[in-house]
Amino acid sequence: MGRILLFTVLIIISISQVISIKCYACDSLENSACGDPINVNKIDVQDCDSGDKSTKCGKAILHGNGTSGTLRGCANKQMNCDSLVVPDGYKMEHCSFCDSDLCNTSVTLSGGLLSLFPVIISIFVINKF
Repeated sequence: MGRILLFTVLIIISISQVISIKCYACDSLENSACGDPINVNKIDVQDCDSGDKSTKCGKAILHGNGTSGTLRGCANKQMNCDSLVVPDGYKMEHCSFCDSDLCNTSVTLSGGLLSLFPVIISIFVINKF
């Protein structure tokens, strides 16, 4: 009975990671804590599960006109680095997307494998007992 309950809880956690994603949402020109390295204690967290197809997190770093800015937030699942509009006079130094909670903190982003972690653990636990 305990194995079934554990397996069910881990599956629910896995599904919730796919259904809803949270991202850091900020602009370093308005909040210096948004720059690199990010100060997550001073950054807003945005729930991307708003029905508008925001299913991944993104980060972009722009340079130009004597300034540098880091943007973080939710992104539409069809969005990619080529589809971003960069303002005149600015150059995009970095652009990345990821698909796990609060994954848009570092320059090198990855995702997907973390959402499989609960499933892998549940398979291990079930086979162990």
